[in-house]
Amino acid sequence: MKRAIFTTLTVIAATIGNVSAQQGPRMIAENTAETAVPGSSDAMYFADTRAARSFKKKFGDVSEEKWYSTRDGQRIKFVKNGVSCMADYTNSGTFLQLIRTYSEQQLPTEVRLRVRSEYLDYNIFLVQELQIPRKETIYLVKIEDKTSWKTLRVSDQDIDELEVYAK
Repeated sequence: MKRAIFTTLTVIAATIGNVSAQQGPRMIAENTAETAVPGSSDAMYFADTRAARSFKKKFGDVSEEKWYSTRDGQRIKFVKNGVSCMADYTNSGTFLQLIRTYSEQQLPTEVRLRVRSEYLDYNIFLVQELQIPRKETIYLVKIEDKTSWKTLRVSDQDIDELEVYAK
């Protein structure tokens, strides 16, 4: 009887320990990212990686820099020249992509004119610029009018409507 109670308590303790470990600050799952807090051992680790060296070389001085672990490498969220940015790197320091988020004023004039000429009665309220090495830059342009919101994919060749929502 004592052995059965002891075994049951051991299993319960192991289960509670396992569950609490999964709920702790270091969650590593397929689509879960982990923030590296400045001053922690994780932040010091990131400062020494190839990705960190590559990031500093490519972007220089940035503000609000935050590092995250992903399944395939690191993601850095930061602000550069007043524009919110997110860069992805592999663990070996290879740059994967950059996503910049900004307003209509920072949108290149050529792209803005193309969108405005095709969607006359719409206002541009958000732009996401996607840069991938050796590929053309893609702009996701969020527009709205009195009755709908749309997401446009603007590339060198054409403009495609990705999403349309009624207000």
